[in-house]
Amino acid sequence: MYRFLLLFALLPLLHACERRNQDPTAITLLDGTEARLEDVIKSKPAIVIFWSTTCLFCREELPVFDRMSRTYPVLSVVGVNLQEDRKTALRYWDEEGYSFPSFLDPSATLKKHFDAFTRPT
Repeated sequence: MYRFLLLFALLPLLHACERRNQDPTAITLLDGTEARLEDVIKSKPAIVIFWSTTCLFCREELPVFDRMSRTYPVLSVVGVNLQEDRKTALRYWDEEGYSFPSFLDPSATLKKHFDAFTRPT
């Protein structure tokens, strides 16, 4: 039932993302490489989670999204770290052992693209 409700709640977001023009701006992944969101998603249905290490709700949600990314390989899960430097975000990501990719978004490129006003989104 939980999976159905989560999917049902995400449908409007996925539909809204599909209608937007894709943002071609390259931004940095936590590992330091530059990539485009579209290239990381690889044309799969996607969940993009905006997070930070200081966000208590993010700390609760990220393990759930990590399990989803491992359980459902047909789904792309991508994180976007907001307002933190690479060292802080990478240390947290590595300590928690998350397997899905995450971007750094210091200039709020993806935040603006998705109209994310807070974290988690």
